[in-house]
Amino acid sequence: MSTTSLSRNRAASRIAMCAAILLFGLVSMAPANAAEPTIKVGWVKALSWTPWAATTEAVQGVKVELIPFGSSNDELVALASGSIDMAPVGYNNVAALLAAGEVKARFVAGITANGSVFVARKGSGIKNWSDLKGKTIGSVRGSTQYVNLATALAQHGLDINNPSQVKFRSIQSFNALNLALQRGDIDAMVTFPPLSEQAIQAGYGHRVAAIQKTLYDGSFYIASGILASDRIIRHDPAAVQAILNSYVAQMNRYSRNYTAWIDKFKSLTGMTVNPALFRQAFEQREIVAYPDLNASQVQRVATILYQLKVIPVDTSARLLKHLDYTFLEKATGKSARQLGAD
Repeated sequence: MSTTSLSRNRAASRIAMCAAILLFGLVSMAPANAAEPTIKVGWVKALSWTPWAATTEAVQGVKVELIPFGSSNDELVALASGSIDMAPVGYNNVAALLAAGEVKARFVAGITANGSVFVARKGSGIKNWSDLKGKTIGSVRGSTQYVNLATALAQHGLDINNPSQVKFRSIQSFNALNLALQRGDIDAMVTFPPLSEQAIQAGYGHRVAAIQKTLYDGSFYIASGILASDRIIRHDPAAVQAILNSYVAQMNRYSRNYTAWIDKFKSLTGMTVNPALFRQAFEQREIVAYPDLNASQVQRVATILYQLKVIPVDTSARLLKHLDYTFLEKATGKSARQLGAD
């Protein structure tokens, strides 16, 4: 069996495992204190998700507990078990789970656009797409970053599944991806901030402007949204609304002040960062605040996953049914159409 087949089988197993949990339904848990319910929300320590984490400190009238996770898939499992109520999750993760079962949760807001960063190893000689022929490129198969890479390669005449053109290496985690680039196991990677900035700051990686500019060619530019369990929407819609109201306010605040965004990320994670380098992630639009729910872009996520054979069926129509504009309409004063509904 080929390495590609093994990777796809592992990915399918992970999807099936998560879907099985979801098929059993979310655990019904009433708030412990009706007067001041505790809503548990997840996040992954990504620069792009900082305004969401900041929301937990600013929300009024609702007690919120912030719980860190390693990935969107981990958050989905926690949502399924009822151990958390809301979390930012990649649209691709939900599209994949829908291929194997139902997802008892809905996207109530967007969070970021873009978010994929192409980083070449120092000394690799990579300056444009044509330089990738024969090179070893790494990412996490099935992730948004993988999809952006695969579709952009195709737009530039390269097949990610053809080793005679590009040698693609699927790495199990994004942290391991940085290590692979540092060791020289791969010539370049597609990752996300702050891991991209860490590689650049450490000196073993650098941005490639010509590739970054066209990384979303033929693909989609949205990345993730805020997912709320059907259980919390049904049992405590007021808490969901309060959190969304605070979230929109925090997103508006931080999207106007990148220095505050970076400082908040530092305080939440304890990471030592180069502020000037991190500002470049915003100035070069590697991260774009995007709280809207763009239906056409969300639909493309599932369609392209299917075209790339990451998922066995096209779940785009089902994915659209998991967009709930109700809370975002109230939080922003905009209509669903203004927020991206078809």
